[in-house]
Amino acid sequence: QILEIEPAPLIEAILRDLREGIPAGEIAAAFHHSIARMVVELSARWARKCGCPAVVISGGVFQNRVLYERVMKLSGEREYRLYHHRIVPPNDGGISLGQVEAAAAMLEKGMI
Repeated sequence: QILEIEPAPLIEAILRDLREGIPAGEIAAAFHHSIARMVVELSARWARKCGCPAVVISGGVFQNRVLYERVMKLSGEREYRLYHHRIVPPNDGGISLGQVEAAAAMLEKGMI
């Protein structure tokens, strides 16, 4: 099953802030905080739905240090453990490693 977020309120808030002349830095900080809250909330929903005590986050978006650090801070207040990359990069390097692992498993099983 897919868990979804509704981005319209966030976009509306950004547009409202722009119209009101809020400084770009404040808008950007609020945006990052909102996205981090969404990630943490979706992770919590997924953990509850699956009965999992842990969730793993990945993807190039977590190369954004501001977003990554905010997610990790907010997740510390949750009932599940959040795991992330430490050695393998969260972007294409991690995908490539996964592809190599999948190919190795297929070779081992004589599938290729």
